Amino acid sequence: MASLPTDLMVVPERITPSGRVIAEGRLHGGLGFERMFDCFVYEGFDEDTLRRRFHRRPKAVENALFPVIDRSLTDKFRMNELIASRPLTLPPSDSPAVAVAIDGSGSMADGMEAWKFARGMGCFCPPDGGKSVSAQIHGFGC
Repeated sequence: MASLPTDLMVVPERITPSGRVIAEGRLHGGLGFERMFDCFVYEGFDEDTLRRRFHRRPKAVENALFPVIDRSLTDKFRMNELIASRPLTLPPSDSPAVAVAIDGSGSMADGMEAWKFARGMGCFCPPDGGKSVSAQIHGFGC
């Protein structure tokens, strides 16, 4: 059976080694002991079922933004993949983004500045407020 990843930190010690008593709310993050594990699915899955239900294997489309993680999985963030084999113009965005070159090399420009990329490099892209400025991307996957 596979375990579930979590950011929930459970503190099992009520008293620190130095003798300080830890407040109860800090032990369960304010959720309460009776609710703290409700976020987990306690069903057992065989490996095939687990992979079929939860393991995504997206196939990126060349020269187009391809959603790897979208709103169907979470409303907290999105992750797109882009494989650019020719110059592309990306639409303006009201959201900030991070671009990371995972393979190859290339360049990106926004009309005012240009950046060269190589594998492993990244940059922060601030939101552009829906303005018509678009990024020109060529030659790398991100």
